Amino acid sequence: MRWNTGSNGFQYKKSIIIKNRWFDICVLKILTNGYINGHVDEGKQLRININLPNRHNGGEFECINAYFNCCGISLYEASTHRHRFKKVIFGTKYIISFGIYL
Repeated sequence: MRWNTGSNGFQYKKSIIIKNRWFDICVLKILTNGYINGHVDEGKQLRININLPNRHNGGEFECINAYFNCCGISLYEASTHRHRFKKVIFGTKYIISFGIYL
């Protein structure tokens, strides 16, 4: 997997698994003391985030307008719903993110 440093926060990386004109699949890795600042994404898109199970503390996903945000699964419109990940206190948090371009 090729990891690129994220541009909206601190101590996080992103790896794009597949991307085409209709959808993308990527993995986010937020390291200890890392976070992703509040932002909206470019281009109209619906996203589903799923937390991958591993040892970490913190890094909660926040999106006030999310359609669903429970049990480590989030569904939201990334282009209009402001979203962020809080600071990871311990360990590394992994998220798989599916985007559908509208």
